[in-house]
Amino acid sequence: MGFTKGISGIALLQRLRKQAAKYSAEHLSGTAFIYRDKPGFKVCVRKNAYYSRFVILATGVKDRQPSIRNAKYLCEKKVLAYCPVCDGYDHQDKKIAVIIDSETGFRKVKFIKSFSNSIYAVIIKDFKISAQAHKQMAALKIPIHQSRRS
Repeated sequence: MGFTKGISGIALLQRLRKQAAKYSAEHLSGTAFIYRDKPGFKVCVRKNAYYSRFVILATGVKDRQPSIRNAKYLCEKKVLAYCPVCDGYDHQDKKIAVIIDSETGFRKVKFIKSFSNSIYAVIIKDFKISAQAHKQMAALKIPIHQSRRS
């Protein structure tokens, strides 16, 4: 949103960090405890307490490493990506294989379809595709391949 020509995930993160630094935002890692403290909130991290009228939860996501050889190397070479929102634009109009091991993978396939017409769904492990997901992929003309390895 807001970038008519698109923006890569890395470039967006750099802009966000730069903007946060401009306002002297403090980056903390650790477990946060949030308490209602009228008229706002009290947030405790380690031994520090912060007070605010509003709290925005940006919890992050931990990527699940797919069961493929050289996954870390492929990520470093930008061949393997995890986030369709962050990385979809960078792979615009390219052939894209989406690794699927759960029903949520099909939502990612439908989203990434907006970036390329060459999408392939690759089912890994012992995941069984539902009839509904199979029908949706057929309607979008997205071929489904079952991985030979589990």
